[in-house]
Amino acid sequence: MAEEVQKEICAKDQVDAMGKQDLSDFKELLIYITKHNPEMLDAIETLRYLLVHGVLLASKGIPLTSLPLALD
Repeated sequence: MAEEVQKEICAKDQVDAMGKQDLSDFKELLIYITKHNPEMLDAIETLRYLLVHGVLLASKGIPLTSLPLALD
């Protein structure tokens, strides 16, 4: 039993590390895009809104289809 728990903890740590690397790569990509294409800033802000609110809703078990169509 303890061995299974340890394997699960290791797997979660690996997923967390991969997620942090993905976020780091994504952040670098956004910085590159905004430096070289400032007109893309509105699109990036929209994506950020959808990502942040989508994750918050998903963590509460609310379907992503409940995101409002009009952005504030």
